[in-house]
Amino acid sequence: ISSKGTTLQQDVWQKLSVFLNAKMASNPNFQIVSGQATADKALAVAPADDKQCQQTGCQLGVGQALGAERVLRTKVAMFGSKCALSAVLFEVGKGVAVGGHSVTVACSEEALIGAVEEVAAKLQ
Repeated sequence: ISSKGTTLQQDVWQKLSVFLNAKMASNPNFQIVSGQATADKALAVAPADDKQCQQTGCQLGVGQALGAERVLRTKVAMFGSKCALSAVLFEVGKGVAVGGHSVTVACSEEALIGAVEEVAAKLQ
């Protein structure tokens, strides 16, 4: 989960990412690639101007390099005291969005857990 510009600690985002992965993996139609494998491929394919691999094109390139059919791009944006969790599911081969959902909640760990649960349920 990309969380640029928010006030919660990095470990919170890591825990939320693990939680989202577990929720998505509960559906047999989804296979989750480990964070380390994804990070290794991102380093290999990321362009010089996007070393964090935050842009959709970079993430689709990572998905392609990993042999994935789909890539889930998630991001949290902070608006005052609210956080918007957005997730978009892309088909790697076509580079098009095939699903997505967004939830706006308070910027607390507890609220974001609920947002992750809602997003995962909508995408399955």
